[in-house]
Amino acid sequence: MLKYIRCAVLISFLVLNCSATYAFDKEEVMTQGQFARYLINALALNEQLPDSPSTQDYFRLLESRGIVPPGGFDSGKVLTNKDMVILLERALGLEKEVVKKLTEGEAPVADKLFAYIVDIQGDVEIRIGQGQWLNARKGIKLREGDSIRTGEDSWAALGIGKLGAVKVKSDSEIVLQELNFNPDKTENVFIYLQRGDMLVNVPDLKEGARFEAATPVSIAAVKGTVYTLSYNGQNMRIQVADGTVTAYTLDSAGNPVGDPITININEFINQTGNQPVSGTQTLSQAIAGAVNAEAGNLLSMVEAALGVVFGQLTAGMTPEEAQAAIEQGLDIAVQAAMEALAEIGILVEGSPDTPVTFGQALQILAEGGTNMETQVSYETPVTPT
Repeated sequence: MLKYIRCAVLISFLVLNCSATYAFDKEEVMTQGQFARYLINALALNEQLPDSPSTQDYFRLLESRGIVPPGGFDSGKVLTNKDMVILLERALGLEKEVVKKLTEGEAPVADKLFAYIVDIQGDVEIRIGQGQWLNARKGIKLREGDSIRTGEDSWAALGIGKLGAVKVKSDSEIVLQELNFNPDKTENVFIYLQRGDMLVNVPDLKEGARFEAATPVSIAAVKGTVYTLSYNGQNMRIQVADGTVTAYTLDSAGNPVGDPITININEFINQTGNQPVSGTQTLSQAIAGAVNAEAGNLLSMVEAALGVVFGQLTAGMTPEEAQAAIEQGLDIAVQAAMEALAEIGILVEGSPDTPVTFGQALQILAEGGTNMETQVSYETPVTPT
């Protein structure tokens, strides 16, 4: 906790000092030389600089503290996500966490089931635990207790452990209420749909594994199933396009009432409030076909993405190899650094080679440790020398 407090203080310093020092165009691409000055301000190291310092003076001071981007500093070089991520994880003291992720491979997450954001479209946000809502990006891992929400005409595709895939549709919000393992390593998943619509594709469950989704009025338990779950604050709907869902009605206290209802392939149920559902109805072939097609595309997307993720997690580098990967800015090291930063609320969007603008850099830094709005003047662009 103390480490995270230090991170928040550092980022607050960074945002406040930088925004007070420079005016800039938020769309202007930042250079390594410019970002170095922000870091010096953040670390309150200005007094250690000579009078009228040059960019090289800034570089030397950061280098003396081990804060160096892959390949070293170059004053005129455009700052990329790779540069910024490595600089930030070193400035924030997260390098040990990055090395641990690289050296221990899958071991650190073997007992921690996670959801992985495979793709997003439009306005998508995540919340780590009970923290503030942050802009989501592809590649972020979510754990038990985290939430994700989508805006109008937006969606997010999630891989849930090694079980299957979930699509959070437009104007929806879910909470990953339970993501864990049984003693025999079978997986338990419980997703709470606060509002909106979600599509689930769980091709197969091992004996003992559990995958459930709930609204305030019902719980849906699956085994090898494609279905949609919808809730608008009053009405709930489950449409099963493949497999079987067992639904339980909940009373106002969240306890099951009445007998469970089995919804088979090409069937659906509607429920209003907490009244038990009377029976199932037949789902049209057109709707069932559309749900199956969407679910198939979703699962293919997730399987392709998770194949890469699990391959990287099981790399199992030695400490020397991990350090070399960080020094060289290898994609696997950058991903590990992004994950370490994301765990304290700093989300970096785009590939490692994506250039960073002034606006993006300040937004990322603000998200990391403070709820205060960054006070920046965009009217008169000034490029620090």
